[in-house]
Amino acid sequence: MKGVIESKRSHRKTRMKKIIALTISVFLLFSMTSCASISNISDFIGDTVPNAIATQIKNDIIPADNGENSTNAQKNNVSDDQSTPLPSSPSSSTDGDVDYAKLINKITTDTIKACVNITTAEFNTQNATIPLKSSIGSGVIFKATKKTADIYHYYVLTNYHVAELSDAYKYYKYTITDYQGNEYNALDPSWLYNDNIKNLCKKNDLTILEFETTTELKVLSMETKDPAINDTLISIGQPQGQQNAITMGNVKGYTSVSLQGGFVPSFNVIAHDAPIDHGNSGGAILNTDLKLIGINFAGSWEDDGTFAYGYGIPIKTVRKFLSDYGISL
Repeated sequence: MKGVIESKRSHRKTRMKKIIALTISVFLLFSMTSCASISNISDFIGDTVPNAIATQIKNDIIPADNGENSTNAQKNNVSDDQSTPLPSSPSSSTDGDVDYAKLINKITTDTIKACVNITTAEFNTQNATIPLKSSIGSGVIFKATKKTADIYHYYVLTNYHVAELSDAYKYYKYTITDYQGNEYNALDPSWLYNDNIKNLCKKNDLTILEFETTTELKVLSMETKDPAINDTLISIGQPQGQQNAITMGNVKGYTSVSLQGGFVPSFNVIAHDAPIDHGNSGGAILNTDLKLIGINFAGSWEDDGTFAYGYGIPIKTVRKFLSDYGISL
């Protein structure tokens, strides 16, 4: 399996060298639709985002240095009418010899127990069953406490734009679905009504949802350092309605991105080539030790519709957010 992955890397490198004056668009990855005329959320899971706004990669591609001070060395400027391939640099991967068959087996039998689907439904009538707007995203369980001997209290990390509510709607419902398809109602997210916390969430495009169940689920541990360029990574999410889709790729660099309509991260995001799609927002990015190294929030596609890059919030930014939020690990 490793040989196949190496072959794909070589193919990508060859393809990237051929890219000339190519425009890359960046999209948020959650799925959203107006659904006043349909009767079941499952009817529109997998719809593409109808109002996603394309934008350009904004500034520089910055190679990683394993989570320490980022450097502007080898940066490539990207203008509005062309994109330069991500920088090529000596490998700093610490993966070593990975048993990919054993790794995938561990992911599919254990790690996915920490990965969830999140549906945000908004209504204008209390107790209504047909939402006026609904969005689909992903999330990851990063903390648990035992409320009683039988009840677990879980904390889920996801993107702010997955959980964000519109001012136009009065009522909402968050549904969290685990790896076996069990559904849970999220507890009341008080951050929605606290401007200080809401601003913190929006600034980082991260937020926390909580739920309780008697089912024991997986909790993912977090790395302390951001991944290095060329490190192998694994993305897990719910793209286009698929449940716990797993893709693999490499860290290609760090970049600043701008999405029209509001969100411009103040930090450099991970650029990677593990294929993702709408619905991956809030999904886990893992290293080969199966520790959380980032959260997916956006992706870009070439002019012909081919997937280009995924973009993730680095783990050091995630940790800082949790600390500012008041969540201890």
